[in-house]
Parts: sequence; structure tokens; C-alpha cells
Amino acid sequence: MPILNFTQHDCTQDQLDAGILDCDPEYKQELVRLLTFEEIPTSSEVWNRAVRIVTLFELVAVSMGYSYGNEQTSLHPMIGGVPFLMSLLEDAFEDAGLTPYYAFSKRVSEDQVQPDGSIKKVSTFKHVGLYKVS
Repeated sequence: MPILNFTQHDCTQDQLDAGILDCDPEYKQELVRLLTFEEIPTSSEVWNRAVRIVTLFELVAVSMGYSYGNEQTSLHPMIGGVPFLMSLLEDAFEDAGLTPYYAFSKRVSEDQVQPDGSIKKVSTFKHVGLYKVS
């Protein structure tokens, strides 16, 4: 089942290796605009954004040659963003017959010895899988 990264972030190499598709930059700019809130929104503004994100996803999916109706072959969104948007976005995708997913990552910490002998701790997020919203 194909998954499209529909978050404001680019796919990590681990996600690309797992077969997750990244959004075309032509559409990514509009997606980031819809996912970004500069002021506290009203509940109707949040719902309207969720619906517009689903509409944009459908446009992207069609442009990539995908159709809807089959759970295994339809393109599904990997979503992420501000918490107050996510539950409404889940609902909007489910209303459109699409199953949203979240990335599941583990934080891997590594100590790196610096030239002066000090230790620098570096954290990397490693893609482990997807959480299916049900």
C-alpha cells in the first residue's frame, strides 16, 4: 500500500528506503502553508484547513496516477503537525475514505568525541514504521 509523506518535513532516507513517497515540491509549499498557523485559530478555521489539506492530497494523488476505493492500492497520507489539527485531519481523511498514518521513529543517541576530548551527544530519529489510524 503506497504512503505519501504529507507533513511539512521531507522524508528521511530511512522513510524513502521503506517505500514512503515524498510530496512534489510543487505541492509541498501549499501544504506547508496549510499546516502552519501564525495565530491561534478558531475551531472552524482548523476544520477548514483539514478539509483543504485533504483536497490538496487528492489533487496530488491524482497527479501521481492514483485513484481511490481500494485500501491496498490507494495512496494514503502520512500526516503530522500541530496536535490541535491532527484529530480533525484524521477525521477529514477518513470522511474521504482514506486511512491516515503517522511515522513511528526511535531516537538513537550517539556520543561523539570531539577533538578537544569533550563529548557531544547527537540524537537521530530512525524510522521504524507507520502507525495506522483506525
